[in-house]
Amino acid sequence: SFITLNNRTTVLEYGTGWSTLIMYHALEHNRAKYGSRPFERCSYPYSLFVIDDQKKYLKISKKRISKFFNNKTRINFIYSEAEMVKYNGKYASQYKHHPLVNPDFIYLDGPDQFKIKGKINNFTIKHPDMMPMACDILYYEHFLTPGTIIVVDGRMANVRFLKSNLQRKWNY
Repeated sequence: SFITLNNRTTVLEYGTGWSTLIMYHALEHNRAKYGSRPFERCSYPYSLFVIDDQKKYLKISKKRISKFFNNKTRINFIYSEAEMVKYNGKYASQYKHHPLVNPDFIYLDGPDQFKIKGKINNFTIKHPDMMPMACDILYYEHFLTPGTIIVVDGRMANVRFLKSNLQRKWNY
């Protein structure tokens, strides 16, 4: 609903699943309704970029998309391991390889905290007592256009971390 109601054109999804199919469908709806190139600085109109640290789930999502859509030219599946990092002195995770895209909609539901590589000072979030803590969005926040929407799926601790580190004035 956020994608269609707000005419989003470029989506970046962290973690893949059924949400990938739904968001691709919403982008296809917007493309059919609004046309091919919504504005000048949109290099990837009506495109979905999906980054995940598990090839298994990327493969499942590709198959699922193929089942429902013939034309898959505007979807990009990116595999990347996720690693432990320090962001502003705080422990977090980040994907090693990030697509070069400036989305107007971001869906955060990955990486899987139990697949994170490495430790820092013997600390890792790859433990049942810890919580997912992705920081990727913080690195490119200043490039996001005003009006960009970020949706976080079930990661309240991650939301608090993002909220305390985002520099621009966001509505929550």
